Amino acid sequence: MRRFMLKYYKKLSKSIFIFIGKVGFCLVFVFSLHSGITIARQGQLKIDDRWVMKTGDNPDWAKTDFDDSAWKSIRVGESWEKTGYTEYDGYAWYRIRFVFPEKWNQSEEHGFLSLSLGFIDDVDVTYFNGEKVGSSGSMPPEFSTAYYIARKYRIPTTLIHWDKPNVIAVRVYDRRRDGGFYKGPYVIKEPEIDDILDLNFELKNSNGIYHHPDPLPVTLNVQSYSNTDYQMTFVCTLKSDRLDKDIIYATKRSSIHVNGKSNVTETLEFYPSGPGFYNIISALSNNNDETVKKSIMLGYDPENIKTELTRENDFEEFWEKRKQELAQVDPAFKMIKSDRSTDDVDVYLVEMCSYGNVRVKGWYTVPKKDGPHAAILSVPGYTSTMWPNVNRTNVATFALNPRGHGNSKDDIDPKGTEYMFLGFDPDHPEKYIYIGAYLDCIRAVDFLVSRPEIDKSRIGVEGVSQGGGLSFATAALDQRIKCCAPDIPWMGDWIGYLEAADWRHENYPVLIKMHPGLTFSDINRILSYMDTMNLADRIKCPLLMAVGLQDAVCPPRNSFATYNQVHSEKEYRIYPFSGHGVWRKHNDVKNKWMAKILNVEESGL
Repeated sequence: MRRFMLKYYKKLSKSIFIFIGKVGFCLVFVFSLHSGITIARQGQLKIDDRWVMKTGDNPDWAKTDFDDSAWKSIRVGESWEKTGYTEYDGYAWYRIRFVFPEKWNQSEEHGFLSLSLGFIDDVDVTYFNGEKVGSSGSMPPEFSTAYYIARKYRIPTTLIHWDKPNVIAVRVYDRRRDGGFYKGPYVIKEPEIDDILDLNFELKNSNGIYHHPDPLPVTLNVQSYSNTDYQMTFVCTLKSDRLDKDIIYATKRSSIHVNGKSNVTETLEFYPSGPGFYNIISALSNNNDETVKKSIMLGYDPENIKTELTRENDFEEFWEKRKQELAQVDPAFKMIKSDRSTDDVDVYLVEMCSYGNVRVKGWYTVPKKDGPHAAILSVPGYTSTMWPNVNRTNVATFALNPRGHGNSKDDIDPKGTEYMFLGFDPDHPEKYIYIGAYLDCIRAVDFLVSRPEIDKSRIGVEGVSQGGGLSFATAALDQRIKCCAPDIPWMGDWIGYLEAADWRHENYPVLIKMHPGLTFSDINRILSYMDTMNLADRIKCPLLMAVGLQDAVCPPRNSFATYNQVHSEKEYRIYPFSGHGVWRKHNDVKNKWMAKILNVEESGL
């Protein structure tokens, strides 16, 4: 999914799909007009070059007069891991010096300039000439990520040194995996209408989900940062979540007067015709045809969304035969002790044979204390690599890399081919890559059950995005799973997915070109066998699903298409302002839930 969904990840967050590995990172920036800063257009400075960096954390590094001449240069617009700081997590400061041209010091109409720092992973606190001008997320110990939020801050003109050096300091904490300033833009500019007015949605229900017969309320808060008065027209539109058709259900209007630096709130109510997810487009316009827009996805009775199953007539027979074929393959389990072991856990590289005699691998982490232990199967996001989870000390973890992922490429290596294009054969759906990947997960459960230190009655499965879909599928196909925790799950309701995302329009032509004679119907039929919606009614264990309400990569309607087919004990958590990355916020909730189900100490999970 990485390539054909890249634009969504860049819009909402960075590429995720991965659980393992960060601790924290901190940045400070100082910009220099004489060191690569350019005037991109009238009233705008580009600040995307000549940054310097030092790892560590010292508040003195935010000071304007600090000497950063010994610091190393670093590129922005990509994670620092890609610039040479491999696997580094923690704190750092970046500095760049810059000079504002005196000609900008001409108007105090608004009293500030606009600073854009793009997207930062995970948390930042931003200073200008030693004064805090903004922050996003929360630093430890009350950590909360904000990697999916575009940073736009206001620099008061009273803080600016005209025609003299200025310093912008941005303190960033990165907890896991990629970190830093991973996507721009990086500019300082004179304010425009969307800098002057902040639009924010306020939710009556904290999760953004509403239920019949109550209305679906849309409350918009308008905050002005200018001394200027504005008479604005507020237009709010209730639209379908479909991307393939522009379906408008209702439009409402009102007038809003913004008096100088004031805060105004306006509420409009809609009554949707039925269950679903609705895109709310809010726009404020003034008499100068300047418009500020903001949108939000809200849900209405999502538990009652009815989605027609797409099972082929041989669906049940198909999967029973595949499981029988897997059972006939000798797993030939092999464990190799790893030097990644710690004082609390032993780590092993596991090798095994799966469906079609394909070799797959994973990392098995087991507590050094006496068992028997509960176990969690962790499965990866799209084309990502799983690594040992050494932080879980009260439960064993098998971090599986299914075929074509991570270190499981001995027999199947995409080698530049889109992973999910592999094995499309209209006459042989059993050859499709995801059929094998699902069965790899079952083989991983076989491994856990084979281990004497594992309590076979306490095995759970978890995953994010693709891993969420793999989790659904594993719990559906293997009754040995006792709890299932899919986060922002993919691979459910393919027909609905083609309506709510651009995947079909971008990739069906590619597939057809790769396989002459392949039709849309052929593609949909193959996908139907691995559609988690078609498998979900087999799930018998407790289930906890997490959804990002603003997720354009795995739209919430597709997650609920699968969820609503589950008949076992189940619950969900909605993160209303999150896109494709709720696992960072949801991880503690999920771990507490799994600890209770698996009867283990939460502190070690």
